[in-house]
Parts: sequence; structure tokens; C-alpha cells
Amino acid sequence: MPLSPLQARIARDIVSHVRRERFDIGHHLVESQLAATLNVSRTPIKFAMGHLVEKGMLTYDRNRGFF
Repeated sequence: MPLSPLQARIARDIVSHVRRERFDIGHHLVESQLAATLNVSRTPIKFAMGHLVEKGMLTYDRNRGFF
């Protein structure tokens, strides 16, 4: 399912945030912290992060979250 324009923007913003903060590979990305940083709710964050997992940019561990 394609992303909405908001979700696509948030995916780009997540990538920009990770690059700007220079997080190490394997850094735990917390949905609530990203939502607060990007000033959006957690729902579009979750969809955007799922998209980034599909693209191979993030990994997801069911019990631990996004990395």
C-alpha cells in the first residue's frame, strides 16, 4: 500500500533526522520520541517506519522495535 503524502514526508524526515543526529547502525528508534521530535502523532510514524523497513533502511524486531 502506498504511503500518503504525510507518511512519505515523515519517512523523509526520519531519514534526515537519523543522518543529522549521526546515529550509529543499530540505534534504537523510539516511535514516541520521533513523534515528539517531528511534531506528529505516532500513527504516521509507525507507517513511515514500516515503509523504511520494506526499503531496507531500518530493521524491526517484534518485541523490541525499530533499529
